[in-house]
Amino acid sequence: MTLVAVFSPLRPGLETVVSVIGGLETTVTPPPITFTSEINGKTVIFTSTPAPYTTKTGGTTTTVTRVNTTPRAITTAIATTIDGKLTSITMTLIATQTPEIGHPSDKDGGYNDGSTTHVFPGLTEAQYFAGAFLPTLIAVMLALPITVIDLNAKLFQPFHALSRPGGAAGVDSMMLRFGGIHAAVTPIRQLRQGQAVSFVTTLLLWLSWLLAPLAAESIGIKVHGVCSHLSISGCAIAVGVSPEPAHALAAVMAVMVALLVLLLALLHNWDTGVPYNPWSLAGVALLAQNYRLREPLIQLADPTEAELNELFRTGHFSLEQPSQFPPPMPKDEKNPTLTQSTTTILPSWPAPCPPISPTTPTVTTTISSPLQHPKPRHHNPFRSLSYPSRTLFTLLLLSLTTLLTTYHLSPPTSPLELFLDSQSFGVKFLFAALGSTVSFLWAAFASSLSTAAIFRRMYTAPQPAASSVAVVRESNAISAAVSAFQQRDWMLLAVQGMTALGEILPVVLSNVPYSLTQTRRTHDVCMGLSVGIMGGMVGLLVGGMWMRWPHMPVDPRTLGGCVWYVCDSGGLGEEVKRVTCGGKGLEGLEGEYYYGRVVGGDGRKRMVVDAA
Repeated sequence: MTLVAVFSPLRPGLETVVSVIGGLETTVTPPPITFTSEINGKTVIFTSTPAPYTTKTGGTTTTVTRVNTTPRAITTAIATTIDGKLTSITMTLIATQTPEIGHPSDKDGGYNDGSTTHVFPGLTEAQYFAGAFLPTLIAVMLALPITVIDLNAKLFQPFHALSRPGGAAGVDSMMLRFGGIHAAVTPIRQLRQGQAVSFVTTLLLWLSWLLAPLAAESIGIKVHGVCSHLSISGCAIAVGVSPEPAHALAAVMAVMVALLVLLLALLHNWDTGVPYNPWSLAGVALLAQNYRLREPLIQLADPTEAELNELFRTGHFSLEQPSQFPPPMPKDEKNPTLTQSTTTILPSWPAPCPPISPTTPTVTTTISSPLQHPKPRHHNPFRSLSYPSRTLFTLLLLSLTTLLTTYHLSPPTSPLELFLDSQSFGVKFLFAALGSTVSFLWAAFASSLSTAAIFRRMYTAPQPAASSVAVVRESNAISAAVSAFQQRDWMLLAVQGMTALGEILPVVLSNVPYSLTQTRRTHDVCMGLSVGIMGGMVGLLVGGMWMRWPHMPVDPRTLGGCVWYVCDSGGLGEEVKRVTCGGKGLEGLEGEYYYGRVVGGDGRKRMVVDAA
């Protein structure tokens, strides 16, 4: 048997094309090649004349290397004897090439094969994680402390206003709001009044929402070479940076650093005027011992939010610090208390008494006949807990889940698949922004639920102080989840746990759409986590529809609203005085506390928090 022609393949997985630019071109005619073979005892002479070829002397050698993904045919011609006859056999084989992974050098991360060919090494798992997940994850982690700083600054802003010389108006202290539309309006109004802390923290919060979407687009696994957006053939992959999003991210972070430095300067002499966290029912009851503050609120048996705003709009308030030698108590002072032993809120009402809106007859009318009994109303001041808000949020989550599921199950040629796979409109930015939006909305829902759950537990049955009046407002999901576990409130625990999981939504959602550098396993894991987290949120929202909430006339998240719930609480007031005068903190409160409807001294029914 004689082998006539054999194809020798190139380096597996690579095709190298060498060309010479410039130089002197010469035509070379190779000499004939003669070889002999013996077939059936006869000598056979074969002569092969190679084709002429051209070559260049001098010039510049250029080498281009590309990845070959197309199978190559290998043709082999064999001359042999079958049954005493000389026979020529031609075989065509399809060679499947295996890509070759080079060993990187210390110099440039690749290796050189002796020519100008540069071979990129494959990515390790650590490099893949660093490119696909780490930038967005770091951005989310940077945004978390900004959220805590902003929340704490806004929680203590009313007390800072009260502690200033001369105090503050009611709208800037007792009824200060930062929720809803007030999230944008109040910081601007505070800035115009010379209070820049809440304005700076609000800017920091808004900028922190851009970190995750920009990081998802800025740093990641990039392709190098000439290839289409649907095929990586002809390209190499490496961790890289996209210039435009990276510049935007750097600008946002530079502004945030400048704002943090400014915030440090503003907080240098920033005084809250209170030595403890007053955002609990017991803490507010301790501040509201002054009867001149509580008397107008006691007259409001079942106020609306507008009536409470109107009441505090007319007053001026300040923090009265404890004095070593308290002044004598006026003889006409009702319900005298040792108000000078602790920090209290001192009101300044316009004489002779605060004007009350005439729209509600229960403010000035006593119940004297059955015809005067108004029908009890049922009000929930938490907008995010209302049925319309929860329904809209549920529909949003279901829409996103449906979109992800449709994209996951659709064929590769579907319009949705081609649109999201095009990578031409910032798809990672969009999906990371959607994750940040869902996380923010869920955090607002969890915050409202945490406050309302305290009243619900006391309304259901009397609770110890640690589960009712001594519970403070938490500033992060982890501590809120721990507090819910200690209170054995499993619904609240599930919601706060979902809040913590929701923080990673920008990370996993940004990796759901396919890209040239993404693996199927990454897509499946991120897809499952995204759908699982949002599905859990939907389950908790729907399950919470059947929870019954007590009647709450005003919003306890404002200082004035919280004071209203404890203004007629004799038992709670005496208990907080006892523990503070005894040198104990509010954690030393004993007994149980309830929230319910009682009959006041004027014969009218009102909702109150008091000792059982």
